[in-house]
Amino acid sequence: MNKYSLKEFLEKKLYFIEFKHQRASYIDSKEIKSKFEKGTTILKDMLESFFPKDNQFIFCVVFENQQKSRFFDSRHIESNSIKFGLQELNKEYGNFYDEIITRDINFYKKEFKNLKCS
Repeated sequence: MNKYSLKEFLEKKLYFIEFKHQRASYIDSKEIKSKFEKGTTILKDMLESFFPKDNQFIFCVVFENQQKSRFFDSRHIESNSIKFGLQELNKEYGNFYDEIITRDINFYKKEFKNLKCS
């Protein structure tokens, strides 16, 4: 995934972010899916008459950093698999979001350097 510039962030991409103050393994997928569904329905209704072609909608879930295991580092596997079923749910909503990112806070600190993540 590429680094995102502040200009790109502000002009073309609209981010909808769910912050979870817990590790991915403790997050309830049903809760995330419910928030995703309710939020997407509200956004679709609000944006019904406003749909510029060049904007991208990106849904993000931010969670606590994964701890590195002493013997086996599974974080790279987890980063590719933690989606909470949102990709499938997005399909049900006509692929409303162009991208879904479900990663820990370190990812966002690295990829979105212009944001002040602490």
